[in-house]
Amino acid sequence: RDFKPVEFDMERIPESVAKIAAFDIMVVSNMTTDENTLLFLEAGPDYFRRPEYAVIRPSTIDEWLGSRMVNWQPTKAWRRQDVRPFLMELTKALHAAGVPLLTGTDVSVDGSLPSHIHDDLALLVEAGLSPFEALKAATANAGISVNRMGSPDVFGEVAVGQRADLILLEASPLEDISATRQRTGLMTRGHWYTQAELDALVAELVATY
Repeated sequence: RDFKPVEFDMERIPESVAKIAAFDIMVVSNMTTDENTLLFLEAGPDYFRRPEYAVIRPSTIDEWLGSRMVNWQPTKAWRRQDVRPFLMELTKALHAAGVPLLTGTDVSVDGSLPSHIHDDLALLVEAGLSPFEALKAATANAGISVNRMGSPDVFGEVAVGQRADLILLEASPLEDISATRQRTGLMTRGHWYTQAELDALVAELVATY
């Protein structure tokens, strides 16, 4: 297929960011979606043999391999040379201007998984946020965003009256953001699950494929 790359004007980032900041808009960084697509295009089909894709139905993997992931192959160099640098600079500028950032994975895109939220956190840190600020984007800011949309203010902070959704990690993500992947267990709505229990639930699901 013919591919006509979109051109990005880095010099217009300050103007765009100023308009966003003026309206007090929260922005989902969602850099992981483009990053994941880029990594697949560079790695090829073996990319879907990575451990995180073991939870995906083989039929879904086959659909991904025969759809947009193939059609997007001509965009590989453009994504590495143009899209990625632009998204990094835009995110840095938004953060510097005080625009509240949120994390996201856009699981509607082929190859994107909810677990890629860890990658989005790492990309925010690469863009200049501290680990604490990246974690805030995924927690406190997420709660604020949902509240703005009219839902009850029940999550995003550790406080009385908030929903008891917590993750226990083996190491501090404030020192290394990748520690969010090292989970000992989690509590959701007050119910505690060890990592072994979570693994067993996943294995039970995968066994039905």
